[in-house]
Amino acid sequence: MDEISPVISSLLEGQLYDRAESLSRRVTEWRPRAAFCQVLRSAALRDDPQGTELDGAAGKNLSPPAFEALASCFKAALDASDEQSDAWCGRDLMVLAQLFRTDNEDGKQVSLLSRVYNHALWNKVTFWEEVLLLSLCEAYAAEAVWRRSVPAGSQFSKPAMTGFLQRFVGYMMAFGISFEQGRNSVTSTLRKSNAFLGQQTVQLYAQLLLSAYEVATPQGTSPGELNLSLLEAPLCAAPQPAEAWSASPEEDFEAVALGVQADFTSEGRHLEEITPSSAQEDPASDEESGKGAESEALRVLAEAQPKVDDVFT
Repeated sequence: MDEISPVISSLLEGQLYDRAESLSRRVTEWRPRAAFCQVLRSAALRDDPQGTELDGAAGKNLSPPAFEALASCFKAALDASDEQSDAWCGRDLMVLAQLFRTDNEDGKQVSLLSRVYNHALWNKVTFWEEVLLLSLCEAYAAEAVWRRSVPAGSQFSKPAMTGFLQRFVGYMMAFGISFEQGRNSVTSTLRKSNAFLGQQTVQLYAQLLLSAYEVATPQGTSPGELNLSLLEAPLCAAPQPAEAWSASPEEDFEAVALGVQADFTSEGRHLEEITPSSAQEDPASDEESGKGAESEALRVLAEAQPKVDDVFT
């Protein structure tokens, strides 16, 4: 990291453009790629208050040449992450792509996301599944450290959450995946994790991850029209902790998608859902029964959650 950091820093500051090709070759290896992501994380957070998580960073504006050089390195890193099934770096690159931007000839801002929007990695169902699982594990690890600072015998009535998990579905939609298919992917992944998360936790996570976007997504709005708008919108205010929580009986996990396929139509990315043949879906009744569960889920979310960056730096 000490070797690659000066190169990336100089590139971002408008120098050493000729090193971009060499850097693009280096990030095909996992160690330099991890260092590449770490240096970019630091650069994106440089002007933010201390303690800011990457998902809440203001980002960085680059000169057009620096932006183009970074875009070429990004594509090489994404190609390698795709080929090597590197969900860790893939997740960092996904977030970082929305934090670097430049002004085009017309004076309009262009996000790095627009340069990597069509990358094949976002088409892989397994990528989104792995990112969600590792992010859940990351949240629990951060909470385990945080719990050491609270009095012994304290009761915890809510699952571990992070800023990234709250925005997870928004990231899927920013890369062109419809809300319906994002919901199916989330519920499918959580359901597969029922053995170690538990049914109650699975149901609550599904409600917490999805409810904000069910409200924010207008009917008939295409994923391409949403892009960064949902991610830039402020998150729901953290509700007060509850004494206890229980599974919502309205949510029938036997009727949600059991899996998804990596097939996308020409109208943006569109994951095909696979539902049990015995499950009869009624959208109207599902919407009506889900309203109370969503409200309850939001009330349960913790007022103070541990920051991932406090543990994973």
